[in-house]
Amino acid sequence: MLGVTVLGTGSPMVSATRAGPAALITYQRRPDSPAHHYLVDAGRWVSLRLEQAGIPWPHLDAVLFTHHHMDHNVGWSDLLMSGWQMGRAKPWRVFGPPFTSTFCAATHDAFSYDRQHRPVLQSDEGGRQDVTEITGAGPVFDEDGLRVTAAVVPHGDCVPSFAFRFDAPDRSIVISGDCSPSEALVELAAGADVLVHEIEHRASTRAQLEAFGLPEADQERVFAVMAEWHTDETQLGAIAQAAGVGKLMLTHYIPDAFDPAALAAAISSTYTGDLVLSDDLTVG
Repeated sequence: MLGVTVLGTGSPMVSATRAGPAALITYQRRPDSPAHHYLVDAGRWVSLRLEQAGIPWPHLDAVLFTHHHMDHNVGWSDLLMSGWQMGRAKPWRVFGPPFTSTFCAATHDAFSYDRQHRPVLQSDEGGRQDVTEITGAGPVFDEDGLRVTAAVVPHGDCVPSFAFRFDAPDRSIVISGDCSPSEALVELAAGADVLVHEIEHRASTRAQLEAFGLPEADQERVFAVMAEWHTDETQLGAIAQAAGVGKLMLTHYIPDAFDPAALAAAISSTYTGDLVLSDDLTVG
């Protein structure tokens, strides 16, 4: 049994209602087998959302980073240290692109004083990180019947950025990470049951920029940059349709304020599967 909980659907902008990007993959090989939990990205409030999801989050099996923009990793220090304080007794397995080792080492060092001067009985191992850096597309790990595969996706000059596919005997789930339209993503998601994909709602972005009084020429420059970093509503439906995914779950909304009906209509004009406009803690 394989499932996904979209823990955070926000973006770099602080929102009162949306946590930063994060998704939880839950896998149980058989009803009588232990459940395994894998976190993809760790945006702001990730520890809070994991607690609300009701899973034993200090004991996550692995954490995977799609890339290292702050909205995708700023919650990691809280997860690391809170998990250690709440009883984690073994190092965290962490997978991500080059720089992951540097990021994790810096996080560990930043809280050395806390670990040395807090009266807790937890194992030092719970504050450590076992890092594997991913340098390109291909297998990430395969354990207990769950296979994880990475694809390199375009996200401006953040290279490499990754999307991840989780394949279990009964189901397959793909997390896009942040990306502009990509044939690699279409290939990775081919035939998947669920695709969790970021979205920029171009119409709402334009309305926001106009409300800010930004001249049209400057708006077009903004959109030219965004086209290299993100996928908009005129593109995503065709991507999901080409991949043949059964369900498309939206996340990482840009901007945070958008017209849900217009967004759904634009995507549904080219995608005929099940469309879900996720909120934080939506299960798929």
